[in-house]
Amino acid sequence: MEEFQVLHHLDNDGIYGAITHQTLLKANEDYGREKNKEFPSYIVNKNNTPIYSGNAEKFNILRTLNKKFRICPIFDEQNNPIINNNYMAINLGNQIGWIHIQYLTQIK
Repeated sequence: MEEFQVLHHLDNDGIYGAITHQTLLKANEDYGREKNKEFPSYIVNKNNTPIYSGNAEKFNILRTLNKKFRICPIFDEQNNPIINNNYMAINLGNQIGWIHIQYLTQIK
């Protein structure tokens, strides 16, 4: 998270607060869904896996996903998935979601 904050000229405190959340939303809009096809993707490996929305101050379950659902990570400028506290940022249409990495299997 700190690397993302530095790249976007934020305070690099490693905290996923409201400003970092808004910056991530904007970065996702700017990134474009087509570019995500060039990089590794992941599938969910457990039924009823919660996807969270929100920031460090408030989290809600956005939805749950079932096994074998393919997710689209959000990548940073070095083409690495954005991960904070073992949760990966994912693109769910026009929403940002967070899924725990233990529930993901990378597709080669």
